[in-house]
Amino acid sequence: MPFVIDQKPSYKWKVVVKINKDGEVSQEIFTAHFKNISQSRFREMIKMVEDKQIDDMDVAKEVLLGWEDLVDGEGQEVPFNKSTLNQLLEVRGFATAVGFAFMESNEEIFVKN
Repeated sequence: MPFVIDQKPSYKWKVVVKINKDGEVSQEIFTAHFKNISQSRFREMIKMVEDKQIDDMDVAKEVLLGWEDLVDGEGQEVPFNKSTLNQLLEVRGFATAVGFAFMESNEEIFVKN
C-alpha cells in the first residue's frame, strides 16, 4: 500500500473502559474518533504528560472528536457534544481509558521514534 501524504484528520480506535459494577470490574468498549495529530504535537503531549503539565482529562479533551457504540442506561446512543464529554470525563476511569487508547493507537510510531 503506498503512503498517502494527505492523512485523514481523524481515525477510529476501540477504547476499553473498566468500571466498578456491583463489586466487580466490568470492561465496556466503545469506538473513539481520535484526532490525527502531528508527530511534533504527539511528542509534545508525551513530554507534557511525563512532566505532569497535562493529565488524562486534558489529553481526552484534545484528541477525542466523537464516538460510536456509547449508549445510556436505556440503550440509546449518547450524542457527542461538549456537555456529554464533560459528563463522561467525570466517570472514574473514562479519561484514563481514552488517554491510554490514544497512546496505544500511536504505540508503533512512538516506540520506533
